[in-house]
Amino acid sequence: MEPHIVGDSNGNSFIVNVMKKNFGLFLDMSNGRQWVQGFSSDKKVLNLFAYTCSFSIAAVRGGAFDITNIDMNRGAMKIGQRNHELMENNSDRTKTTKVRFL
Repeated sequence: MEPHIVGDSNGNSFIVNVMKKNFGLFLDMSNGRQWVQGFSSDKKVLNLFAYTCSFSIAAVRGGAFDITNIDMNRGAMKIGQRNHELMENNSDRTKTTKVRFL
Protein backbone atom coordinates (compact mmCIF):
# COMPACT_ATOMS: atom_id res chain seq x y z
CA MET A 1 0.00 0.00 0.00
CA GLU A 2 1.28 3.46 -0.89
CA PRO A 3 1.69 6.19 1.74
CA HIS A 4 -1.38 8.29 2.36
CA ILE A 5 -1.71 12.00 3.12
CA VAL A 6 -3.53 12.90 6.32
CA GLY A 7 -4.19 16.22 8.07
CA ASP A 8 -3.55 16.66 11.77
CA SER A 9 -5.58 18.76 14.19
CA ASN A 10 -3.50 21.89 13.52
CA GLY A 11 -4.41 22.04 9.84
CA ASN A 12 -1.08 20.69 8.55
CA SER A 13 -0.84 17.76 6.14
CA PHE A 14 1.68 14.92 6.39
CA ILE A 15 2.61 11.85 4.37
CA VAL A 16 2.09 8.69 6.42
CA ASN A 17 2.39 5.00 5.62
CA VAL A 18 -0.18 3.11 7.67
CA MET A 19 1.41 -0.23 6.75
CA LYS A 20 4.49 0.43 8.90
CA LYS A 21 4.85 0.29 12.68
CA ASN A 22 6.39 3.79 12.70
CA PHE A 23 4.12 5.34 10.10
CA GLY A 24 5.70 8.80 10.05
CA LEU A 25 3.80 10.95 12.53
CA PHE A 26 3.70 10.82 16.33
CA LEU A 27 0.07 11.55 17.15
CA ASP A 28 0.83 12.20 20.82
CA MET A 29 2.93 15.21 19.82
CA SER A 30 0.02 17.17 18.32
CA ASN A 31 -0.02 19.59 21.28
CA GLY A 32 3.73 20.12 20.89
CA ARG A 33 3.36 20.91 17.19
CA GLN A 34 0.54 23.32 18.02
CA TRP A 35 2.76 25.07 20.59
CA VAL A 36 5.63 25.39 18.09
CA GLN A 37 3.25 26.78 15.49
CA GLY A 38 1.97 29.34 17.98
CA PHE A 39 5.38 30.51 19.22
CA SER A 40 7.70 30.36 16.20
CA SER A 41 6.92 33.71 14.57
CA ASP A 42 10.14 35.46 13.46
CA LYS A 43 12.28 32.72 15.04
CA LYS A 44 15.23 30.62 13.91
CA VAL A 45 14.45 26.93 14.63
CA LEU A 46 16.75 23.92 15.07
CA ASN A 47 14.75 20.69 14.73
CA LEU A 48 16.95 17.92 16.17
CA PHE A 49 15.82 14.30 15.70
CA ALA A 50 13.56 15.73 12.99
CA TYR A 51 12.26 12.37 11.72
CA THR A 52 9.62 13.38 9.12
CA CYS A 53 9.87 17.12 9.94
CA SER A 54 6.40 17.63 11.45
CA PHE A 55 7.75 20.17 13.95
CA SER A 56 9.51 22.20 11.25
CA ILE A 57 6.28 22.26 9.24
CA ALA A 58 4.54 23.67 12.30
CA ALA A 59 7.36 26.23 12.63
CA VAL A 60 6.97 27.34 9.01
CA ARG A 61 3.22 27.70 9.45
CA GLY A 62 3.89 29.68 12.62
CA GLY A 63 6.15 32.17 10.86
CA ALA A 64 9.72 30.97 11.53
CA PHE A 65 12.18 32.51 9.06
CA ASP A 66 15.00 29.92 9.23
CA ILE A 67 14.72 26.20 10.01
CA THR A 68 17.36 23.46 10.14
CA ASN A 69 16.21 19.81 10.32
CA ILE A 70 18.73 17.20 11.53
CA ASP A 71 18.21 13.44 11.69
CA MET A 72 20.45 10.45 10.98
CA ASN A 73 17.54 8.49 9.42
CA ARG A 74 17.87 9.46 5.74
CA GLY A 75 14.64 7.69 4.74
CA ALA A 76 12.64 9.65 7.30
CA MET A 77 14.28 12.90 6.20
CA LYS A 78 13.30 12.20 2.59
CA ILE A 79 9.70 11.91 3.78
CA GLY A 80 10.25 15.16 5.70
CA GLN A 81 11.36 16.86 2.50
CA ARG A 82 8.26 15.52 0.75
CA ASN A 83 6.14 16.83 3.64
CA HIS A 84 7.63 20.28 3.07
CA GLU A 85 6.97 20.01 -0.67
CA LEU A 86 3.36 19.10 0.12
CA MET A 87 3.07 22.15 2.37
CA GLU A 88 4.64 24.43 -0.27
CA ASN A 89 1.73 23.63 -2.55
CA ASN A 90 -0.71 24.76 0.15
CA SER A 91 0.99 27.79 1.75
CA ASP A 92 2.49 31.10 0.61
CA ARG A 93 4.48 31.27 3.86
CA THR A 94 7.10 28.76 2.64
CA LYS A 95 8.41 31.17 0.04
CA THR A 96 9.90 33.41 2.76
CA THR A 97 11.27 30.61 4.99
CA LYS A 98 14.74 29.12 4.58
CA VAL A 99 14.60 25.35 5.32
CA ARG A 100 17.58 22.96 5.41
CA PHE A 101 17.75 19.16 5.77
CA LEU A 102 20.94 17.65 7.24
